[in-house]
Amino acid sequence: MAWVLLGLWTLALLAAAPEATSLWGFNGFRTASYAWPALAIAAAGAWALGRWRPRSTWPWVAVAVALALVLAFPWREKVHVLGDTQLRMRTLFAESLPAAASAWGAWWSRVAHVLHAAPLDIALDVIPVLILHQSGMAVGDAVAGVGCIQALGFMALAWRLACRLAPERDVAGPLALAITLTGLLEAFAGYADSASLLALVAMGWWSEVAAPLERPSQAWRATAWLAALPLCHRVGAVMLLPQLLRAAGPGRPGDRAEVRRTLLMLTLGVTAIAIAATAATPAGRQLAWDATELARSWRSFELAPLDLASVLIVVAPLAFAAPALAFSAARGFVADPRAAWIAIAALPLLALALVFPFGANGLGFHRDWDTNVLLGVTLTVGAAMLLARAGASRLGAALTAALPLLALTALSWVAVNANAALATRRAIALATSPDALTAPQRANLHAYFGQRAMDEGHPEVAAPHYDVAFREGGNPRRALLAAEAWVMAGRPDAARAALAAARATGALSPELERSARQIESSLAPSDRVGTP
Repeated sequence: MAWVLLGLWTLALLAAAPEATSLWGFNGFRTASYAWPALAIAAAGAWALGRWRPRSTWPWVAVAVALALVLAFPWREKVHVLGDTQLRMRTLFAESLPAAASAWGAWWSRVAHVLHAAPLDIALDVIPVLILHQSGMAVGDAVAGVGCIQALGFMALAWRLACRLAPERDVAGPLALAITLTGLLEAFAGYADSASLLALVAMGWWSEVAAPLERPSQAWRATAWLAALPLCHRVGAVMLLPQLLRAAGPGRPGDRAEVRRTLLMLTLGVTAIAIAATAATPAGRQLAWDATELARSWRSFELAPLDLASVLIVVAPLAFAAPALAFSAARGFVADPRAAWIAIAALPLLALALVFPFGANGLGFHRDWDTNVLLGVTLTVGAAMLLARAGASRLGAALTAALPLLALTALSWVAVNANAALATRRAIALATSPDALTAPQRANLHAYFGQRAMDEGHPEVAAPHYDVAFREGGNPRRALLAAEAWVMAGRPDAARAALAAARATGALSPELERSARQIESSLAPSDRVGTP
């Protein structure tokens, strides 16, 4: 069964056509033909590490450093079509830290609002980049440098988790590599978002709760990691469920009852503090808005099996292979308390993965891949737990077979997004495909094209994209962006039409009306809207 699955996986990588928009998680290898030599070397190296399994930690440290540097520099994100990274890159370029005597609270609140950033995200993703940028470093280099450090932390925590799961020391390295080799590596590839920090903290939490609870300090550390998760991104609050189950549900061999009670009390305390803080701050309104938008998203939800398969093969490829690679251990794992931890965390995250791309701000499964970072870490950890139950001999053989495919799948996804031409071609294919995106998702993509064209100094290219974004999504702000671009392109007639379309919606807020008047004032008197 394992060889059949690995064969089908290989066939999918080799057969998925680059133009197949619904197979975006599988066709990276075919698409990134420029990177085939590097991908082949990576696959061969992964196989060799799985086959000979160095006992010394230094070869694994060298692999981690090399991988982090490759992600941060030659294979970093190039066009920022994924997620909201374009918005963050532009904001970071224009933003600066307040002076020592300035009101930091007001600055913090404004940045949090503009970037939808949580406190740890601002502290560890935004502020370090701004410090480096103000010292003379380019924003892209600063983001990549921060991501490189976080990648090393992520891989160190994956090693720690693997050492706690592995039945024998010699398979800990290959297991850590298998945990690491997912498309989540893209989050560390100069990716301007909270995804990398969320992945790092989630790996830290799992590495703590996976071990037997023997000392009170473990309960404190696990709770600290849990508290950090929603401070990276609000979706991290989901992990309260498995922590409560870890503390109050069935125990694991080696657990001490008093440590589990300490964990429960600390978890309840952190939960009470979080509820009080949420009620007293704008975070409560944000969560209510999130819940409302998710509820509305169900109205336009469409089951997309191929897109979901692409999501999972990108964020958790090990979860695809583990049931077949450790088939004999799968039945016993169902009765393992750890399986319940994985399930209670993964089910709400999987529901989010299905529904979020159809929300008001949904970008589609491809571009919204990073909303599934926590799901990816959770499923990957679950797969590692299952494989570890198979025993050292079976685990070593399974990892030797799977590591080359994990390397090809994960690094192909990174390689495509590291090439501006390929990533742009993919985005164009999504925009022009009649069934790849819903109308609101297509509108968001055209808004991306419009902003990118403006950043590159081509308003004549940006304006038609903004027009399409307005027609598809109906947001009057985009009609005003189109009007502004048409003015810059020397097309007052088109600018007048865009302004009229924006006002015809009847949805211009006072702020947008002021923007419309500013655009109108830039037209010659004979060109202004309503002028005879």
